[in-house]
Parts: sequence; structure tokens; C-alpha cells
Amino acid sequence: MVVMLLVDYTGGCYPAINHAPRNGLHLADLVMPFFLWVSGLSMSISVRVRPGDSRMGVFLQVGKRALRLFVLGIVVQGSWFHVEDGVPTLHLDLSSVRIMGILQRIAIAFIVVAAAEIFVPEFSRFRHYASARPLLVTDGAEAQTEQNPLAHQRGTFGLWIFGVRAYKAIIAVVLVVLGTCLTYGVTPPQSWPGCAATVYHCGAGDSPTERSCKDPGGDELRTMGCSAVSYLDSKILGINHVYVRGSDRPSWPPTWGFDPEGLVTSLSAVFPMYFGLHVGCVWRELKDVKGAIVHW
Repeated sequence: MVVMLLVDYTGGCYPAINHAPRNGLHLADLVMPFFLWVSGLSMSISVRVRPGDSRMGVFLQVGKRALRLFVLGIVVQGSWFHVEDGVPTLHLDLSSVRIMGILQRIAIAFIVVAAAEIFVPEFSRFRHYASARPLLVTDGAEAQTEQNPLAHQRGTFGLWIFGVRAYKAIIAVVLVVLGTCLTYGVTPPQSWPGCAATVYHCGAGDSPTERSCKDPGGDELRTMGCSAVSYLDSKILGINHVYVRGSDRPSWPPTWGFDPEGLVTSLSAVFPMYFGLHVGCVWRELKDVKGAIVHW
């Protein structure tokens, strides 16, 4: 939150603090991974399957929380709020509502990581090292009430936790690889409007009814339009339901779209949330400051 406030109030004065252009990494670009990491860390405390609870029941509770977060994101970032003559107004238009956003991305990563944590089994080969289940699932028949000295052995620093949680980590890594392959491996067809020699940025005027595509974009806008992210998200979500909309001609309606928090780029958001959850599980298992820090 402190970094976000710093970015909001000083980002315009210091380019290194503000969001980077489409290609680059500045301080503001680290805020989203921080939020995902903290959300994963909190899951190690809030998401538990206790004796007598069903995994599906806990997952449904998680699903309700994720759904509420997703809907809140649509309301806040769905282009429903406008200012007309200095007066804030609410304009509901389902034909152009933005589907994805920051809160929506957190909700998707949350439900995916929770599903992996609740339903994906542990790697039993390393199970004998644990003093308590690092998985947030505690089945009555499998719960261990006594401390296992192997879990706190000097020199191990909980490295065996990587083995116990291997299947869960594989899912997070596979999603990152999938997102990377889609981002860099898919090439839009030459007929895709975002790959035109000249592209125009489409936006609303002073009121939601004033729309135009008159602003010619530079290399950055064309890089957005002629990308796999633009092509895939426009096909899946719809051109009118993304953050940036453009056209290959200076007239409405837009013919391509791009969303920095779209579905394709959200695949890699699962990993920082899973990493935060892993950190929380390490602390819960080791209960030792030095060992946890060395493990991290």
C-alpha cells in the first residue's frame, strides 16, 4: 500500500517510479506481484480444511469469496463510472463493460491456487519428514499430533517441503509456461487489424455517448495491437470488453483490443500467489525464524 501511494503521488514526476511503457519494469510494476504474494501468504492462515470439514465445502466458500472479489472488480474497473460536467455518474452498459482488471486477476489466481492446495495431493515420498501437514488440509485419520524431530533437523531448513508440495508447484509452473508460450509463441495473422501500418486509439469523450478513433498511435500502441495478448484476449473476451481499444481506421467502432490484466497475462499471476502461500506454509511447518529465512 505504501508503494502504491508513492507511485500515485510521485509517479508523474519520476518516470522510474511510475508504470513503465508496455516493455520495461519500474517500481510501480512490482505492486501487483506484491499484492498477489501477500494474498497467497494470507491463504496459509485463512484457508484451512479442518477435521470434519469437506474439501469441497471449503472450496465452495473460497469460490464465493473469489466471486465477490471478481464482481467488485467489474463494478470498480468496468468503465461504469463517468464524470459529466463535474458530476460523477453511473452509466451501466453491458455491451462495453470491462471484464478483466486488477481485482479480477487476484480473484482468478486465488481460486486456482486454492483449488490446487485443497485438491492436489502431496508427494508422499517426503511425507515422513513433516511434523504437521504443510498442506492446509488436515484429515482426521492423517493428522499427526506429535512433533517429528526430522522436520526441525539442523541443516535441512525445510527443503523437503519442496518435495512434499511438488505437485502443487508443478501446476503453478505449468501455468506460467503456458502463459509465456501463448504470449511469445502465438503470432496474430497479418489480417489482424492491430497489425495495420497505422493504428488509432479509440476512446470516449466527455460523456459515454461520445466515442471516436481519431488519435493515431505510435509504436507502443501498434506493439500492443499486433501481439498475441491482444489477439487472444480480443477473441475470448471481446473487443469491447478490454481496457485499450483501437482501430485500423480513424472511425468508430474499434477493431482490436488489448488488456494489460487480460486472461493470457493472468496465467502467470498464479505463481507469485502460490509463492506467498508456500512461504506461509514453510513458517507454519518450521516455526523457526532462522530456518524459515534460510529456506526462503
